[in-house]
Amino acid sequence: MESMEKAQIDSNQREYMKHGTQGFPFAVYEDRYCNSAYPVHWHDELEIGYAAKGNVTVEINRHTYVLEEGNGIFINTGTLHGPSGWGDTEVIFPNVLFQASLVYGSIESTLYEKYLSRLLTGMENSFLLLDRRVEWQGRLLSYLKESIAVAQEGAWGYEFRVRELLARMLLLVLENSAAVSVPRTEDKKSIVRLRCMVDYIKAHYAQELRLDDIAAAASVGKRECLRCFHTFMGKSPKQYVTELRIYNARRLLEDTMLSIREVGELCGFLDASYFSKVFREYCGLSPREYKKRREANAVRWEITQGLSE
Repeated sequence: MESMEKAQIDSNQREYMKHGTQGFPFAVYEDRYCNSAYPVHWHDELEIGYAAKGNVTVEINRHTYVLEEGNGIFINTGTLHGPSGWGDTEVIFPNVLFQASLVYGSIESTLYEKYLSRLLTGMENSFLLLDRRVEWQGRLLSYLKESIAVAQEGAWGYEFRVRELLARMLLLVLENSAAVSVPRTEDKKSIVRLRCMVDYIKAHYAQELRLDDIAAAASVGKRECLRCFHTFMGKSPKQYVTELRIYNARRLLEDTMLSIREVGELCGFLDASYFSKVFREYCGLSPREYKKRREANAVRWEITQGLSE
């Protein structure tokens, strides 16, 4: 099971990381959050996940939804979203990402024309919250867990079983989406513009970013740029840039042996003292303190694992 911590996001806030393979575009991830968040992003793949441990928070189009432990979410293609877990206790969010074509085959197929085209291109549902206590949603979540288990086992022919389970999940969504749909009330043109600007930020966050440059990425003025961010993300472009820089700084502090100064520079903080100041504001610790705590936790985990084996 992979981790979304390693994902790559381009300047339009679109993930350019490949999920699965060209021959079988399906991937399983296990996201873990502890007072942290994954930057708001979007991708062409459909995503279905659930809160396996603790409550997972998901931000979608400025609104925040809390998935209670055991509940999940279906996220449609092209939807801006960002999962997170706030608190000192780690939360776990297993999820699958897959191309819908894995189920319908080609756009000339009846499966696409008769059923999936409306969901995927009409975008009537940007997402669906899944409550385990609702019968059909509980079934969908059970199919999700089974698909994860089957993929992890990787036995001969597992691709057929995964494809079947994905089809069952999509059929449940199609059968019930009208009753539980969350209308896409946002202006589609503005969302496209926002994606362009987010993608630009993600490609250039380590450099000096001016509001003019961010707006130019979507061929709009500064006022429209600010409106898009405030309307659909509830924050300014500057806030988003800082959050993205801090997110990547945390990842580098956890996963590399780079110095604090090197991490800061790679994440767009050319002044080490300013990097430390902003990092503390967001994380409650200095970069050095954060790195030491994560290293101590990693050692503690390894010792615990060794005792349990």
